[in-house]
Amino acid sequence: VYGLLEEEISPTRGLIAEYITDFIRLFTDQLNSVVKQIWNQRLEVQPCGFDLESDSGELDYRFPLVTGLETTGDVSKGSSAQRDMIDFAFVIVVYLYSGMSHYPLYIDELAPTMDDLHRVRITQYVKQLMENNHHSQMFMISHYISGHGVFASADFCILSETNILHK
Repeated sequence: VYGLLEEEISPTRGLIAEYITDFIRLFTDQLNSVVKQIWNQRLEVQPCGFDLESDSGELDYRFPLVTGLETTGDVSKGSSAQRDMIDFAFVIVVYLYSGMSHYPLYIDELAPTMDDLHRVRITQYVKQLMENNHHSQMFMISHYISGHGVFASADFCILSETNILHK
């Protein structure tokens, strides 16, 4: 009986391992759902696997990234724009899981490495979050004037006029 109990509560096999892997799968599915609404090409984070180099059965914490027809070994191998996209989606999903949907959304340098198309799409996504009352307010730091125009009723604070073309 003790052997069966030990196996069922083991973090590498049994109920705990099943719960952890199911959660990781659900989390990556939700992360990919955010990505799909913004990214216009295939970009998917796959759940991490188990360390096959040892017999420990531990999670390897490498999340393969599928881009088009390629799969890289981990999200850290993606381009800087792809990593920015995944980082943003990660924050949104963490807000969801933390029950912080009505807390302010803090965005520092939204999509600095993305091209214009993706920068517009991610800004539209944030606007949609705000319009649907997913967050009570938003604090955003940005150097891109195109990102500010979509928030028509927002208050702005300009700390330095050095690089501003049009106020």
